[in-house]
Formats: sequence, structure tokens, C-alpha cells
Amino acid sequence: MSNPVQKSSDSTLLSLILKAQGGDQDAFEELLDRYAPLIDSMVNHVGADGFSVQDREDLRQEALVAFFRALTHYDTAQTEVQFGLYAKLCIKNALYSHLRRWKDQRNTLLLEDETLPLQEDADLASRMVEEEKFLELSRVIHEALSEYEAVIGTGSDISLN
Repeated sequence: MSNPVQKSSDSTLLSLILKAQGGDQDAFEELLDRYAPLIDSMVNHVGADGFSVQDREDLRQEALVAFFRALTHYDTAQTEVQFGLYAKLCIKNALYSHLRRWKDQRNTLLLEDETLPLQEDADLASRMVEEEKFLELSRVIHEALSEYEAVIGTGSDISLN
């Protein structure tokens, strides 16, 4: 036997979904109010540790976009999956995808931070090797020059006797 209160609630929800899918802003806002506790709970669960206020706000925005997409893509003709479950799965998938991107981005930044000193060290070492090569080449050339050529090469005044 079906529950008449449940049927009424389901038909009201279905009506709101259809209106929101048709562009009714008030219907969308009412649905958003109804599902705000679910959205907040999911954001708090995913963003519980290691997230700044800005990161948590980004998660909330992702959840809201996912909720909107769930609403616009929900097939009201089917009866197997209730909208709440569908929205929850869409939000969960969006939040975990965002979390993966956030972690990848953070790891990339950490690797870049670690790589930068290594590149600076490599550049310094490379410059030192080049300087040593230059000094060695200068020494070899200087030894190969006659006294007169060495003086001319330095630009010093020489007196010819």
C-alpha cells in the first residue's frame, strides 16, 4: 500500500523539477533550498581536512554546478531512481573529480617548487664549469703567446727599443 503523503511529496517534487527544467527560477531556488543540507553535508565531508576557506568555497561552487546539471539532466519519465539519489551521485562525482584535480594541481606546484632549486643549482654548476673552461682556455692561450703578443693582447703600452 502506498503512502499518500509520500505520493503528494513526490508529485510536488516532480512539479518543481519540471518547472525548474523549464527555466522557472523560483522553482530552482526552492529545490536548492530543499537540497542545501545535502549539498552542505557533502561539501563538508569532502573538504573537511586541508582545505582553506577559498578551497571550500570552490567545492561548494562545484557542488552547486553539479546540482544544477543533475536537475537539468534528470529524466522525470523514469521511476527507478529518485531525484535526490541522482543529485547526490552527481554532486559526489563532481566533488571527487574536483578533489582529484586540486590534488594534481597541488602536487604539480610542489614538484615545481622542488624542481626550481635543482634547476638553479644546475644553472650555477653549468656557469661554474663554463667559467673554468674559459679560464683554462685563457691560460693555454696566454702560455702559447710570445711576450710581445701577450702585451698587445692586454692592451698595455709597450716600448719598442
